[in-house]
Amino acid sequence: MELLRIIAMCFIMAHHYVWNGGGWKIGSDIVLFQSSFLVAGGSLGINIFMLISGYFMITGNDSYSSKKVLKVCIDVWSYSWIIL
Repeated sequence: MELLRIIAMCFIMAHHYVWNGGGWKIGSDIVLFQSSFLVAGGSLGINIFMLISGYFMITGNDSYSSKKVLKVCIDVWSYSWIIL
């Protein structure tokens, strides 16, 4: 699981490199093709990273607890309202 999380982080860093560096706007067809894969890989990496992090946060060292799920839901809703 940790290895997959590290790979997801690498995808996210590649996404930021291409997106913020402007590599997806300029270059030959091959460069644009590669850049589109790195951008898509970054989106996939974010989803994988969030799922694995959420899994570890809920399971932790304890067994399943509804208090943990409730705490995560309250945190998510609180931050959502603050950002909104």
